Amino acid sequence: MFKPLKLSCIILAAVMFTFACSYSVVQAACTVCENVDKHPKAKDVTLNVKGMTCGGCESKVKNVLSVLNGVSDVKVSHKEGKAELHLEEGKASVDDLIKAVKNLGYKVTEG
Repeated sequence: MFKPLKLSCIILAAVMFTFACSYSVVQAACTVCENVDKHPKAKDVTLNVKGMTCGGCESKVKNVLSVLNGVSDVKVSHKEGKAELHLEEGKASVDDLIKAVKNLGYKVTEG
């Protein structure tokens, strides 16, 4: 039937194909939640937020961003000084996000 060398080559080819397919899926993952299929018409947005000092600051920023139309998967870190989120096309703009966070008293830039 199969010679051991042929069988080994077939197994090696199958493993390489599986690895190549899984690698390409990882490369297409979302930078915010790692689930690109969940939000195909949304873009990843990162805001640099200066002035946050604690978890309470994180909560304020997260809450004000989460209520905006088209915003989802909001992650905020006062340690990194960043807010990461998904923004649906045709909904709130990045300027709307910046204005909302600035109204809380923080300095905000897109980045």
